[in-house]
Amino acid sequence: LDAASAFSEIEFLKGLASLGHTIIVSIHQPSSEIWALFDKVGFMTGGKAVYFGKAGQDILDYFETAGYPCPTFTNPADHVIKIINRDFPGNKADDVDDLIAKFAQHEAKLHVEKKEAEHNEVREGEEAKVETDTVSGSEKEEYFSGEMERPNWLSRFLALTHRNFLEVTRDPGIYGVRLAMYTMLALLIGLMWLNLGDQKDFSSITSRTSLLFYVAAFMVFMSVAVLPFFIWQRDVFLRERSNRAHGISEYVLAKWVVSIPGIFLLALFTTLLVVLLAGLNGFGVYLADLFLSLMVAEAFMA
Repeated sequence: LDAASAFSEIEFLKGLASLGHTIIVSIHQPSSEIWALFDKVGFMTGGKAVYFGKAGQDILDYFETAGYPCPTFTNPADHVIKIINRDFPGNKADDVDDLIAKFAQHEAKLHVEKKEAEHNEVREGEEAKVETDTVSGSEKEEYFSGEMERPNWLSRFLALTHRNFLEVTRDPGIYGVRLAMYTMLALLIGLMWLNLGDQKDFSSITSRTSLLFYVAAFMVFMSVAVLPFFIWQRDVFLRERSNRAHGISEYVLAKWVVSIPGIFLLALFTTLLVVLLAGLNGFGVYLADLFLSLMVAEAFMA
């Protein structure tokens, strides 16, 4: 990639990192603009770490302490790569080995300081605990029992509804595939009974009965197309239920409620194609009947 494209890519990854994602990249000769976007950097030579830590002023201070200050107006990445690469003229292998040894000592020192800080925090916590008032027996038993208060049924239902809604919006294929299937089948049925009308003779009544049978049988039966999506989520459901995160009733009801807009859209597209092409009357009754039938089938699939 050229410099502008590389900067655009890293800037996009920086945005993902700011949202809480962990981004790990390997990059060759980053520009100064790209370098300014990094939070942490690592340098290795011969499979051994020479530096790993924060970018910016931290790495400059470290190498200055190690005896390799970065010249003014020099890209820190270029400076570090130059001094740790054994292939560059003027770089001695012993100097690079010395940098590796210094970083190992630096890491050991940081590890010791971290352990000491943790030890001090534990000791201060124990001292503070002695000074605090003792908790009553019932409160102490409740606190240390490890039992967390389970959210009520409504809270669990709302949380599951929100999660299911996000799943549907992020994966439009859940209803996109079904919409394509229903549209093609409705178009086929509408063309088979094109301009059937609403006459009351025996032939017309028989034809309308056949049309309604096809719609009731095939449209409702095709609700089975949603079953694979539930199977994919089965392991998640079993794990969450075993951990008492939620029960069956709120899980199934949340699935059913979130499916209402999608099912209505399927029923509307089907009704438009069948009723208008076949010349039937009672658009609203047909839509309501098909919608309710699909909702019942969807509930069985959930």
